[in-house]
Amino acid sequence: MKNKTAKYITALLTDILIIASLDAVICGIMFYTNVSPLLIWLTAILTLIIYFAVFLLIPSSATPGMLMFGLIKKTEKKELFPCVFKQSSSGKTKYYPIPEDGLVFGRDPYLCGVLFSPKEPAVSRCHCSVRYNTQTDTFLLEDLGSSYGTFTADGQKIKASSFAVLKNGDKFYVGADKNEFSVGYRKEL
Repeated sequence: MKNKTAKYITALLTDILIIASLDAVICGIMFYTNVSPLLIWLTAILTLIIYFAVFLLIPSSATPGMLMFGLIKKTEKKELFPCVFKQSSSGKTKYYPIPEDGLVFGRDPYLCGVLFSPKEPAVSRCHCSVRYNTQTDTFLLEDLGSSYGTFTADGQKIKASSFAVLKNGDKFYVGADKNEFSVGYRKEL
């Protein structure tokens, strides 16, 4: 506990030293240009308020003093990419990133991002699509008028041209239950 308190005091003193150095430069410039001493003091106080307000208003940031003395570790935010996952029989997972205009499943090599064999009877030429909605943080599964249907994991058939809302980890299958996929996020593409 004492060690952490000492770190906070050291971090605060470091931040004050940084601010004082910044104020000294600003005040030197103002003094050199014959600005009123009252304005110089107001600028110094305003600099102090702005410096700490920025770090208080943005919780994900930390003052340089806090970073230097390890009170807050700066972490790089890894962006998560929405994807569709397919688990193979060998245990390997294949992933398909979902583009902004959606990911189409089917047998047509020119229109589909997830391609099935032309000999796959349960899958239509353009069977279904998955889109990601950034506002609701959900996945939208749409059947594109397929012959054999698109199903959620519980076996519910999605009507043609209607959507099923999926959340992270939800599963669905295309045509037959052997063509099972899930939706989720990947840290890197």
